[in-house]
Amino acid sequence: MSQYIMILEMIGTVAFAISGALVAFNAHMDLFGIVVLGVITATGGGILRDILLGQLPPLAFRNPLYVAVAAVTSIIVFIALYFGVHSKDEKSTNSLRTTLLVLDSLGLAIFTVMGVNSAWGLFEEKKPIPLCFLRLWSRVSAVDFCVI
Repeated sequence: MSQYIMILEMIGTVAFAISGALVAFNAHMDLFGIVVLGVITATGGGILRDILLGQLPPLAFRNPLYVAVAAVTSIIVFIALYFGVHSKDEKSTNSLRTTLLVLDSLGLAIFTVMGVNSAWGLFEEKKPIPLCFLRLWSRVSAVDFCVI
């Protein structure tokens, strides 16, 4: 079971790293900015979730694999977009927006399930409202990191 959870977390991490890197690229950031925004978007919500749950240090700091995967993914996105895969026509822009929307949705779905799953064992009474609030909070915070 933990193997499947790790695979889902890596898929979500890659999806959000691509999403953050695409936003950074559209904001005309350099490689460093793209990597920073990709890593923050991919790991920011989970870090906040772990802090809110009192799981310190957060998993992203205990297991550097998440940050490494997000950083490598962001570099790959930068290379792909910088060296001509990305064009400036309207069709390409719409395709990029669609890709961003799909990746955001995929990452949100995976991390919602993973966030509730990690919080589920911490509460003695399984009340849905705190679990939903916690997941919503950590995802909204990750989006705020990406927008800032």
